[in-house]
Amino acid sequence: MARFPSNEGTPSRPIPWRLVLIVLCNTVLFFGIYAYFVMARGVNFLFWVYLGILLAAALGYVLYNRAFSDASCTYETLPYDWSHEKKTEFLLARDTRKQKSRWLLVFIFPLSLTLMFDVIFLFFGDALNALFTSIGKGLGIW
Repeated sequence: MARFPSNEGTPSRPIPWRLVLIVLCNTVLFFGIYAYFVMARGVNFLFWVYLGILLAAALGYVLYNRAFSDASCTYETLPYDWSHEKKTEFLLARDTRKQKSRWLLVFIFPLSLTLMFDVIFLFFGDALNALFTSIGKGLGIW
């Protein structure tokens, strides 16, 4: 039976509430714009615009972070012939790239969620409408 390492010795990081709020607000904003123009106005090319922005942002994030090829590197796993300064500089550059590219996630997650909601509405929209209508009639709201 596989055992997972315990998290007792590692300190827990606080939840970045500011970042969560920004992502939530962007999701509401992006989906609101998308729902208004695509679902209410019939502007169908907006899907492709959102998809293009999402793919460009995701590709930029992955390429800027060098496809996360150095994510698991530690000081001990770097080549022995590197000097202390070179190892430290390499690890610092990796961490700096992660910090600088973090702002892209504020666009990647909301766009992903917006397109996911659109696919859910596309495939399950009629069923969800019937479900909420029957619940509303049962509660006397509609």
